[in-house]
Amino acid sequence: MRRSTWLNICFGGSIIAVAVAMGFKAYNDPGGGPAGDSLVLISPVFFAMAAKKATRFPKMAIAMGTLGLLFAVGALVAVFGGKAG
Repeated sequence: MRRSTWLNICFGGSIIAVAVAMGFKAYNDPGGGPAGDSLVLISPVFFAMAAKKATRFPKMAIAMGTLGLLFAVGALVAVFGGKAG
């Protein structure tokens, strides 16, 4: 698999996982509005965006993209596994 393909998978997967986590959070707490925990849920996307820009350091780009994807999946698991209320 090419590096650019893997980075695109990490970027797309991070965005999808974060979007689902934010949607689920907003559905369960409609009156809460955006708060600090929303920024925590969005932050894995920044790892993937930085990985796409790190073309001069290919191994670091792969590590950052993979880390961003893992954090996004972790946020998704945390949102689905958290207690409501």
